[in-house]
Amino acid sequence: LPVLTSDVPHLGNRAFFLEVFAGRPHAACLFGLSATMQSLSLGRGCTLYLQDPIVPLWAATNALGVAGVRVPVPIESSLRGIALYAQAFVVDPLGSALGLAFSAGRTLRIGD
Repeated sequence: LPVLTSDVPHLGNRAFFLEVFAGRPHAACLFGLSATMQSLSLGRGCTLYLQDPIVPLWAATNALGVAGVRVPVPIESSLRGIALYAQAFVVDPLGSALGLAFSAGRTLRIGD
């Protein structure tokens, strides 16, 4: 299964990065961000943790099955303490019935 990682998002971090490891090599990859979460089982061990609306960020895995996207965090004090939820999906014919491999969900709380 793909593994979603990131550093800790903080105000003004222009280099905040989401990364997925252990995806299928040379495959399309979607990172999703959402302000709300759910736990919706889609069968075959896949769970969708993001809830509408979902902000899509596209990438492609390299030969090692690694992909990443940069998500700059603005310097906006009203964002302090806000939680966002992230999940990655990699095209994989051996994945779920949808032809995707799902990562676990990740909570991102914006700090200082």
